[in-house]
Amino acid sequence: MFTKTTRTLITTAAALLASSAATAGTVEIINPSGTALNPPIGNPRSSYEFGRDVAVSEGKIAVGAPGLNESEGRVFVFDEATGAFTREVMPPPVAIPGGVQKFGERISLDGDVLVVTNNPRNPLNTDSQVFVYDAETGDFLYELVPFGDGVENGSLGFGTDIAVASGMIAVSQPAFAETPGTLLGAVFLYDAATGAPIDRIIGTD
Repeated sequence: MFTKTTRTLITTAAALLASSAATAGTVEIINPSGTALNPPIGNPRSSYEFGRDVAVSEGKIAVGAPGLNESEGRVFVFDEATGAFTREVMPPPVAIPGGVQKFGERISLDGDVLVVTNNPRNPLNTDSQVFVYDAETGDFLYELVPFGDGVENGSLGFGTDIAVASGMIAVSQPAFAETPGTLLGAVFLYDAATGAPIDRIIGTD
């Protein structure tokens, strides 16, 4: 897994098996010529699957660790210039049946807007959630949900991929179906400041 800005290339290696010490994962900051700018980012909690996903924006690096705390998950925020740990982002204080699992599986960051999803590894048979945070403070802001007519599959696979830029959040749902048995897929668009729905793009058969 890697992500890139004009200054840095962030590379990660997140082990998936929780049975060995290698599951801690690593994150390195590398410039475009291939030279490491800093030592590897330290794993602040020896987190399982640290580095499962990463995002970088405006001097911040966010790192997902969905295997932490029996797969409840966390997101850690670091300073891009120094690699210093600055913030631990917790799963949201909202009622979710069965609790949050694999928080930090996917993340996206634009300025202080941090978007986090959980548990999208099985997008056709697993309900998942998408949450928005203030990356500077770590405060939970709101949850995003599918909207519009024809949401036959609820939140199955909602947040399989996410992106935030230019004041807008895009959330994919490959399992979206307008009618039973038609997995057309969809991308939902939201206002990043408020979470208000903007539009949705539905696949065609």
